[in-house]
Parts: sequence; C-alpha cells; structure tokens
Amino acid sequence: MRSVLKKIRPFSLKTVLIVPFVLQIVTAVGLVGYLSYRSGQKAVEKMANQLLEETAERVSDRVNSYFDQSRQFVTLNRLAVEQGDLDLTDIEQALSR
Repeated sequence: MRSVLKKIRPFSLKTVLIVPFVLQIVTAVGLVGYLSYRSGQKAVEKMANQLLEETAERVSDRVNSYFDQSRQFVTLNRLAVEQGDLDLTDIEQALSR
C-alpha cells in the first residue's frame, strides 16, 4: 500500500490553482460559442423562411396579375361577340383586335 501512495505525487499549489480556472474559462468559452452558434442558426432559418414566404407571395401576385389580364381579355371578347361587334367567322377581323 505504501508503494502505491509513494507513486502518487501530490499536486503542486500551482496546478491546484491553475486547473480550475482554466476549466472554468474553457467551459464558459465553449458555452458562449455553442449558444452563439445556435442563435445564428435560428436567425438564418428565420431569414430563409421570410425569404421563401416573400418570394412565394411575389410569384403568386405575378401569376394572378397575368391571369387577371387573360380573364379581362376573354371577357371583353365574349362581350364583343355577344354584342355582335366581333364575328368569329371573320379571321381577319378577329386577328386585328
């Protein structure tokens, strides 16, 4: 038993004072780094979702605008046919409109 105790060297005062401080600093830096990383991930994810929503809204507006113009064109032509202003058998007249 004494031979085991003799092999174990007592820690120096320098080691006893330095190691806990180094461990605290490493732990604090690691924790702050991890929290910063997670915060950055959430910010990027939020920004990406906003960009996707905005892009989808713009595309939807453009498509609706395009289809609204087409609907107006069809409605005007239907009214012209109903009023007799447009003869569907006369291709030259239909193309000139």
